[in-house]
Amino acid sequence: MMSSLTDAISDDLAVDGRLCSIPGLPEPREKPLFNAENLTLSGEGRLFVTGSLAVYEIAGDEDGIFRQQEIPITARDVPRNCLMNGITALGNSLYLACTHIHRGEDSLLPDLMGDVRKIDQNSGVLLLMLAEAVYRVDSYLVRADLGQGSPAFTEGIRLPGKCFANGLDGDGKGNLYVTNSVVGGSPNLLAVCFPQGCGTTTLGNVWRRPLERGTPNGVKFKADPTGNYIYYTCLHGLPVWASTLQRVKIMPDGCAGEAEIVYRSLFSIFDDFDIVNNGFVIANIWSIPHRSGCLLFVTNNGELKGLFRSQDLKSPSSVQIVKQKRGLFEKGDILITEKGRHCVSWLKLGDHWRQWLVGTSAHP
Repeated sequence: MMSSLTDAISDDLAVDGRLCSIPGLPEPREKPLFNAENLTLSGEGRLFVTGSLAVYEIAGDEDGIFRQQEIPITARDVPRNCLMNGITALGNSLYLACTHIHRGEDSLLPDLMGDVRKIDQNSGVLLLMLAEAVYRVDSYLVRADLGQGSPAFTEGIRLPGKCFANGLDGDGKGNLYVTNSVVGGSPNLLAVCFPQGCGTTTLGNVWRRPLERGTPNGVKFKADPTGNYIYYTCLHGLPVWASTLQRVKIMPDGCAGEAEIVYRSLFSIFDDFDIVNNGFVIANIWSIPHRSGCLLFVTNNGELKGLFRSQDLKSPSSVQIVKQKRGLFEKGDILITEKGRHCVSWLKLGDHWRQWLVGTSAHP
């Protein structure tokens, strides 16, 4: 695969589209989704989003007006005051990765930061990283049954070691893939067995893949004719600050193979992303010189095909492509969590880009 640099972007790569608000939800200035982090669409088109304080289902009525309904954590032995991070809907199950920072506990440092979940991550991300580095950190995976009228996260398992569980995806067969973005520890990828509907809080088989360089963030599982792969974004520091989209193949023994770079960008921070037939859409939460972030459209060959940037788009943290028409959302629309505006927004693209996202052609 090829890698490309996005430190210089030409105007002919601009993606045409219109950024919209979802009808019925509070305006972004009201911060309806504080520290908007991640989102997922179920097979039935149900939309779930996370912020640092809570998980919500965003549901619409027959008039196309949407509302937010919180999904509580009720699983035994899982703290209620976790940071809500990655989320994925697989079949009739909704999975969440969440992290508890034991501020002021088992540490020589007193609790100087208050509730770290309430730190505005746009301006206070360094405080959050400091808290991760100096305090004890535990992470959990929890499950909700989407067959219930009012779902709740009733099953949970704690991940081993010092872990800041961030990105989350699965293969639909009970295996979940998690990025560990811990500061002051050993960032890695984890694979966790969490059988659907198992009714147990016992941790299944776990493997780790240490990353020699970089801190992983978003993650996606993809099966194709050449095998099963885990794709993930990764942030790199010295000698040059950069972000990459990488992949590892799941080997016959179930463990991860060698990492392969798909795409690279200097002076950027990749968060989460989505996969389509023709490539990838990456949420670039921050870049130089445009600090408000953008969406990158990258081909399967690792070439930058397009870029969406808008004065209204502020620090996008995750994207979800609408694969089939779901109520108000048309096939080829993009749903976005914006950390900068603490909201979830909706991008309607021009026909050319919509076809590229949901078409079946294999060429770049």
